[in-house]
Amino acid sequence: MRLADTGLTFQDIKDKVNMYMIETYERFDFLADHAKGVYMYDENDILLLLDEVQAGWGRCGALMSHMNYDVKPDIVSMAKALGGGMVINTAGVTLAHGMEHPVSGLKDAVHGVGLAAIEPACVEATCRYNRFKFGKVSRLIGGLTAEDCGPRLRSLLKRLDMDVTLADLGIEESDIPWLAENCQKVSAGNLANTPGKMFCNQASLEGLYRATLTGTQEDDRASEQLSA
Repeated sequence: MRLADTGLTFQDIKDKVNMYMIETYERFDFLADHAKGVYMYDENDILLLLDEVQAGWGRCGALMSHMNYDVKPDIVSMAKALGGGMVINTAGVTLAHGMEHPVSGLKDAVHGVGLAAIEPACVEATCRYNRFKFGKVSRLIGGLTAEDCGPRLRSLLKRLDMDVTLADLGIEESDIPWLAENCQKVSAGNLANTPGKMFCNQASLEGLYRATLTGTQEDDRASEQLSA
């Protein structure tokens, strides 16, 4: 949970916090403040963990981005990048991530919750382009074929109490043209890496956003038509 979502300030919770984690890619403002002498974490004996998976390893000039600001964290996370793992923002991957970023920007939705609303329809619309891999994922969550992956993912999200829709996040039908247009601007890499490459235009993206708006049976059929 983000601190901003609680209505509390840092002063309200400082005695209950042991460690604070920052994704440096998202919070260069924090690094700049820290460089100016804002050391509230040090003063309150709170460990500082910096996630450098996206911004580290020379992507921002110095070996690690926090080195540009002379910040000295207690812990640095970098293993996924070092080990060749997939880094979402810099690899430009997956349709659902590309579609969710405009949703978060428009409605200040938590990224993971937005993905829960969008991912099942994206899986159903793209699974036929790589049945082998989608089939493997499907079997891990109780399905059998690639076509089972979307429904099984919906069942999993329901068990986790994350069966949300874009409508639940405040998205309306009138927002869809803007979402589709913005997705093409900010997530071109994600769209280009989507299997089938059929979602690189305004009309197809609008159709898929509508399929995630309410999560009804009718919307599920709409996403299937997109992949036909």
